[in-house]
Amino acid sequence: MQNIFDSFYLASIPIEVEYTKVKTLRLTVHPPDANRTDCRVRISAPLGTAPEYIKKFAASKIEWIEKHREKFMSNPANTRPGASGSLRNQSTVYAWGNAYELELIERNGNPKIVLDGSCMKMFVRPLSTKAKKQELLDKWYRRALKEAAAGLIEKWEVN
Repeated sequence: MQNIFDSFYLASIPIEVEYTKVKTLRLTVHPPDANRTDCRVRISAPLGTAPEYIKKFAASKIEWIEKHREKFMSNPANTRPGASGSLRNQSTVYAWGNAYELELIERNGNPKIVLDGSCMKMFVRPLSTKAKKQELLDKWYRRALKEAAAGLIEKWEVN
């Protein structure tokens, strides 16, 4: 069965509604990403929930929605690093909630990223494009997450 989507505005904030197989209403505010400059607000609702009920629910949560939208919009860590061309020397990138100053080092050899104190050193080939630098950072994030997840899964896995 395919999910059904709807939308409405609440105090000029667009709210997406997804009707799906959930038992209770669930409200989420998503940070901006490379494709959006604003925060996306979504309510997942059980199939058959009356639109009036969903609108009342959203209205009761307007302060919470505004608080989280403001938090995301005022925090540069919630924008995709490099999405606006910010991958340059001395720009700020984030890893595990910590800010690092980016140091670009051009050299021949394999590209790589090394964390060194409060500095993230990105070793790239001379004349690397912004897209190549972003691709290297994205791969580094994925690899770091996979490495961390393996230990966490082992720790919390039920035998």
